[in-house]
Amino acid sequence: MSTLSLSSARKGLAMIKAAITAIDDIRDMQMSSHR
Repeated sequence: MSTLSLSSARKGLAMIKAAITAIDDIRDMQMSSHR
């Protein structure tokens, strides 16, 4: 059970990191487009 929770937690962190990077990319694109 502990291993399963660890793997799920790692997957969640990876998804969060991916979402943050995607948001940053979108923000950069919007900023560049406004310019």
